[in-house]
Amino acid sequence: MKILFVDQNSSLGGGQRVLLDLMNWSLENGHSPFLMLPDEGYVTKAAAEKGIPFFAFPFPGMTAGRKNIFEKIAYPPRCMRASNRISDIADELKADLIFANGPRIFLPCVMAGKGAGVPVHLQLHLLFERGAEKMLISHLLKSDVVRSAVACSKKVSAPFTSVKPGKMQTVPYWVSPEFLSEPSRRAEIRNRLGIGGSDIAAGVIGRISPTKGQRLFLNALLPLLTIHPSLRLVVAGSSDFENKKEEDEIKKLASGFPGGDKVRFTGMIEGRDFYDGMDILVVPSVWEEPFGLVSVEGMARSLPVVVTKSGALQEIVEDGVTGFVVPKEEEHLREAVEKLIVSPELRGEMGSKGRERVLKSFNPGIQIKKVMEIALAER
Repeated sequence: MKILFVDQNSSLGGGQRVLLDLMNWSLENGHSPFLMLPDEGYVTKAAAEKGIPFFAFPFPGMTAGRKNIFEKIAYPPRCMRASNRISDIADELKADLIFANGPRIFLPCVMAGKGAGVPVHLQLHLLFERGAEKMLISHLLKSDVVRSAVACSKKVSAPFTSVKPGKMQTVPYWVSPEFLSEPSRRAEIRNRLGIGGSDIAAGVIGRISPTKGQRLFLNALLPLLTIHPSLRLVVAGSSDFENKKEEDEIKKLASGFPGGDKVRFTGMIEGRDFYDGMDILVVPSVWEEPFGLVSVEGMARSLPVVVTKSGALQEIVEDGVTGFVVPKEEEHLREAVEKLIVSPELRGEMGSKGRERVLKSFNPGIQIKKVMEIALAER
């Protein structure tokens, strides 16, 4: 089948990792994937290496999170222009399916599907429990051109399961295959980060943002630096497209604390490199996570994971088995991490259980096939 994959972002994020995996699966299983993005970037380069054709469509970037009034007003005409281009390409390719990867491009893809007479699949990886976005997605799910939809977690699918019963299904996302297959480079990475062989490294990775919880991570764990001399704290990532103020403030917070010289800020770093250098992974999200790919990646690399009670993170980490699930409070986060600091046996046991869980429930070979079978099923 000819599958036109459409996304809103060409830089690498969790949704774009999923997109690349889905396109690779399509190639390996005899289908013909095509890619549409607003501009070129990491994703187009990765697709080009696989020989996947790329087409651009007009769709300006929007701010993360809550949209301002001007963006809301401009959204419908932007969707109209985007849909015309997507429809033209779908018609030119004689596409069998438009695969809309991400909620921002659901509307132009559905409009294009109607115009070109091509069925549409919706892939949802953000949480919409109320508001205009929820109403719009609910409306689109009722369209006959939308043949199927998949959400990345029960938390994400819950608001839509009753809209058109059976149309929105839940398939948890997965780790990219290399997270399960690549050998560890622990000694090399720890040397690069300045972490000694006997040190215990607890880290957080992701875009530095008030919603991602790096401040909670530091406030909870900085006091442990004077209690446990071997402890090292690692903050990986940068503010990226968000306000740099939060990044500057947490660096100032760390430097002003006793033992703050034991905190490492890595900037941008390859995920596997980060995980392989850690002993404990912390995912201290303050907002409601729609999935939590970082926690799955950490478990795939045999790390015990401490997460907050945030959205779908509670579906991923088995409390007391593969890590700990704690309230979004400093005291509870500190207590859970300290249990792991003092017990290498517990770290090893939870890390092993986490990898077993990934192989069973977040295995790319299984989960990708489930998504594509739903998207390509005849109805």
